[in-house]
Amino acid sequence: MRILCVSLEFGDPLFSGNGTLTRSLVASCLAEGHSVLVACGKWKETIGPTLPDSFCSDKMNSGSLQVAPVLLDSWYRTDKHCAYEQFAKGAEEIAPRVAEYGPDVVLLVDWTALLILERLTHVSASSVPVVSYIFCLYQCLSNNTEDDIQFYKDVEDRLCDRSRSILCLCPRDARVLEGRYKNRVYCLYPPLRRDVYSSAQAWSPPQSWPQHRRYFACVVRLHPQKNVALFVEVVARLESLLRESDITPLLCGSSVDPTYSSQIKSRLIQIFPESIIKDFLAPAELCDLFQKTLLNFHPALYEAYGMTVAEAAAFEVPSVLHTSDIGVSDFLQPAASQSFSCDFKDIDSITNQVRTLLANPSLLAEVGRNARQKSLSWEERSFGSELTRLLHDATATVHSCPVK
Repeated sequence: MRILCVSLEFGDPLFSGNGTLTRSLVASCLAEGHSVLVACGKWKETIGPTLPDSFCSDKMNSGSLQVAPVLLDSWYRTDKHCAYEQFAKGAEEIAPRVAEYGPDVVLLVDWTALLILERLTHVSASSVPVVSYIFCLYQCLSNNTEDDIQFYKDVEDRLCDRSRSILCLCPRDARVLEGRYKNRVYCLYPPLRRDVYSSAQAWSPPQSWPQHRRYFACVVRLHPQKNVALFVEVVARLESLLRESDITPLLCGSSVDPTYSSQIKSRLIQIFPESIIKDFLAPAELCDLFQKTLLNFHPALYEAYGMTVAEAAAFEVPSVLHTSDIGVSDFLQPAASQSFSCDFKDIDSITNQVRTLLANPSLLAEVGRNARQKSLSWEERSFGSELTRLLHDATATVHSCPVK
């Protein structure tokens, strides 16, 4: 099958889970024997190839993976403040390559991809089926204004109207769309990316689980949408306990909003000067940090999924999540002792729960082991097989698959 995949974030430098997941998606398709042409953004400041040599170089050499980059003036965002208009205009540049490629199916990642398709008139006017994969339903973001909601709803409605099949990362987003797009919406969890899966499989959990773990971690993009200020507030309230227990706060994530990032980092260092702050890390570095982490704190109030929660779980790190609207909690379920949940709108409640958890390493270890088992059960091979089935269904007939 020849797949045209359109995703704003795919090339270096990666800055969010969108790029990470798109790479997993493409790698899974290639492993299933498909060919893929990826239309993606490329930051004008990037020097060198769009992708690192380590990413499916054999597939690129054989021609089964092709990349059609669109140069963009700005990077590090996928919301309405990204270079989406410039990305859309890039359709003119890549149109000849797409026409020559002749896709059997078009796979659109989020709303920005639709804007490219709408300008690829020879494709959009054809009978080539379109499948949308909604990594994030932006109209549901917790810090949206009314104008934001209307903007995203308009473009996401167009995206779904144009799609024969609609894939979502979590049941919550699927349920939002199910009423209008019955029998076209399907929930497909993202896989554990290959390099993290390989590292986790090669890692042998030590017998003395808590003794070598010292981090209370928060691994998210430093943006108001992720509610990172909550992590800082919890650290402030638990400073004495953290010091007495020799536990160090760890904040790791790309700085999408410079002003917000600077405020968060400064506040954390002011409260706990020994805190460790890292930017967006390569998988090997991230895996090393997770092996030294006691508890992962994921502060968002809404999250389509939350890949770092599953990646932490691969190394027996349990996570504490908001009680609702966090996609990964449908996969790593609190009720199955695969994660913890709490009302993140109640600062006293969450502080007390984290205090209790940090004082109970045997519980952390038990939930961590459960989380690891579940996390390792869903990797790129399993994901690729299911995605292939869905794409074949879309090319064969009008897809009819209920929300699961």
